[in-house]
Amino acid sequence: MESRHRAVAAGLTLTLALGAWTMPASAFADTTIPQGASETASSSGGDTGKAGPLPEPGDYDRALDYEEDPQESGSVSLLSTEEGLARLTPLTLSSEMKYFAENESGSNYNQGFSYGDGYNAMGFYQFDRRYSLLPFIKACYEYNPTKYAMFAPVIERGDELTGGAIYDRETKQLTEIGQLAENAWHAAYRADSTEFSALQDAYAYQEYYLPVQRILKNNFGVDISGRADCVKGLAWGLCNLFGSGGCQRFFRLANLSDDMTDREFVNALCDAVVNNVDDYAYGASYKARYERERATCLEYIAEDEALSGDTGSDESDELPFFDVDRAWYYDDIVYVYKNGYMSGLADPVLRFAPNEAIVRQDVACVLYNIFGNGEKAPACSFADVDQSKYYADAINWAVYHGYMNGIGDPATGTYVRFGVNEPLPREQLASVAANIARKTGDSLDTSKYHSMLDWATTSPWATENVIWALNKGVIDGVSLVEGRYVAPHNNTTRAEMAAIVRRCIEKGIIPTAS
Repeated sequence: MESRHRAVAAGLTLTLALGAWTMPASAFADTTIPQGASETASSSGGDTGKAGPLPEPGDYDRALDYEEDPQESGSVSLLSTEEGLARLTPLTLSSEMKYFAENESGSNYNQGFSYGDGYNAMGFYQFDRRYSLLPFIKACYEYNPTKYAMFAPVIERGDELTGGAIYDRETKQLTEIGQLAENAWHAAYRADSTEFSALQDAYAYQEYYLPVQRILKNNFGVDISGRADCVKGLAWGLCNLFGSGGCQRFFRLANLSDDMTDREFVNALCDAVVNNVDDYAYGASYKARYERERATCLEYIAEDEALSGDTGSDESDELPFFDVDRAWYYDDIVYVYKNGYMSGLADPVLRFAPNEAIVRQDVACVLYNIFGNGEKAPACSFADVDQSKYYADAINWAVYHGYMNGIGDPATGTYVRFGVNEPLPREQLASVAANIARKTGDSLDTSKYHSMLDWATTSPWATENVIWALNKGVIDGVSLVEGRYVAPHNNTTRAEMAAIVRRCIEKGIIPTAS
């Protein structure tokens, strides 16, 4: 099982440049390999062709027990911008936080329309076509219109998707719009399963989890932001199932308070559901579900309780960031913040954004803060570096000393841009550290590298640097049930950057200011 509270564990904005070639393919944020994602067709046959008649839609319809909070439905979406475009960034969540999706889709990011929910929903979180499916599809398209071009014709026929029929009872097949949407969904998953899964995580987190966290804080005076991920997932699942209005009935019945332990919180909330759903259309099903969820949450909490008192934290807990809890990265963030190596983001409120991918210019700034000594280096020649911006001195310095060399074009053998606002994959991070250490072809043991299940996916230019970084402990593998992965193309989060900076300084790989 994963570390406690590792709620948001994937891509957003900070990245290190290395002196090796970076393929010009679009970069995205994903720090973990998605779980439960498989290229299996849904019960409707997906885009694998018609395979006999599809079963009649099931009786279940979440709309019967779904109720929106008027205050929430009238609020501005977290994905809105001034231009009205969807702003979505890939994000990967802990399995502990999203455990409830086992009851939604069987934890399958590639889940298409199925008869069990009346052919109304798709994906890991079962985005319903009447509520969130079309907005999510639009957000993916706006994020990368080229990669997700398959969604364009679905968007053009959005009114049919949200209000038309999806299942044809005469032919016992999906309707044309239903098949179009289903095929597009599977095509998007095939195009980039890791990123498409992380986009589902991001949308669901921003549009469903954050609102329920806000509701509990504003309407009930209960802050769950620092609680175990399973507690967050429990509250989130209630919002998914009953809506932002319907879930509040159970919050009220549970008589929740900040004084409760996680165990008490889970029991009170599950009791509130189990004891008060007899008058719901699917009351018996809800009772069984929330007994299962209770058991799952208490198993996670039992592990937390067994580990309590052994956090290893010996740092001051005075941090100004509302989004840093006692997670695996806590002491590392304290370290980089107290030493002035990394600060927060202030858009619109001060936060550290531990789970956002760090962008390349911010990596240069971190290194410059550590040992740049205020040096003024000649301006670099990259056209995407604005010499009037906050990052200019740091990028000039990093490029001048060869710590970060920009994004290369393998066809011409030249660096074509620095990559401002682009994230930094793990293999690039390994190369940056190698550049700083001035590694000179050390004879290194490759056994750890070749023990990683995905070692062959490392870019050829980065292989030597990744082997070096694994040997030196700069990076480590990503651990999943089936084994460990290098995950060379996963983006580095700000929390990971803090941890690696601390590790490299303590190992003498990165020097501190003299």
